[in-house]
Amino acid sequence: MSEIILRKLGIIAQNVTSSLSSINAISLTFDIWSPRKGARGFGCLTAHHVDVSGNPVSFVLNFKRLKYPHTGDAISRFIGDTLILHKLEGEIVSITTDNALNNISTIRKLESSLNLGHALYSFVH
Repeated sequence: MSEIILRKLGIIAQNVTSSLSSINAISLTFDIWSPRKGARGFGCLTAHHVDVSGNPVSFVLNFKRLKYPHTGDAISRFIGDTLILHKLEGEIVSITTDNALNNISTIRKLESSLNLGHALYSFVH
């Protein structure tokens, strides 16, 4: 059963990568959920763009467990690896997350490690 699920996930990942390959302006949202400090946390990275008809389109690029502590290094690896997997390094125009200090550190690390120097960053919620 797990092989079937992994195969399906691989197909979905390829479809997402293919769908986003022709898009050159992608916005990201990112958040971490954790019931309490030191507990099992989960991170989610979502890509958003507007299609040729003007309709908003979103894809969850990655959702996985993130072990504590949720440092800027750990989060930037999570986001950076996901962007590389989907070949999106140079297509990001904005990243929206909360203003936690580790997220600010994450953005700085991503700016220096990936082609994100032109991206606009919005910290909300």
